[in-house]
Amino acid sequence: MRREPEKKYLHQFECTTLSGDEAMQRRVVVTGLGLVTPLGIGVEETWSALVAGKSGIGRITRFDATDMATQIAGEVKEFKAEDYVSRKNLRRMDIFTTYALAAT
Repeated sequence: MRREPEKKYLHQFECTTLSGDEAMQRRVVVTGLGLVTPLGIGVEETWSALVAGKSGIGRITRFDATDMATQIAGEVKEFKAEDYVSRKNLRRMDIFTTYALAAT
C-alpha cells in the first residue's frame, strides 16, 4: 500500500550533544520539508513523480560529457534560480546554493 505524504510536515528528532563527560539531550523540530531533486521541485512534485515510477536520471545536459566515462546523471531540470534569488545575488552564488535556498 502506498502512503501519500501528509499536507502538514512535522518531524521530531532527538539529538545527543556530547560536552565533556556528560551528554545533553534536546529535541529538534523540523517544521517543513523542501526538495529540489531530479524528479521535481517541491515535495508534492517530487513525491508524485516518485510514486508514478519516474526516473530523474538521464543524459548529462549541463556540460559536454562526450569524453567522460559516464554520460548520465541525475540533473535538476527546469530550475529557474531567478524565482528564488535576485539577479544581483545570483551572480555571487553557485547553483547548489540556490538549490538549498529554493528548498527552504
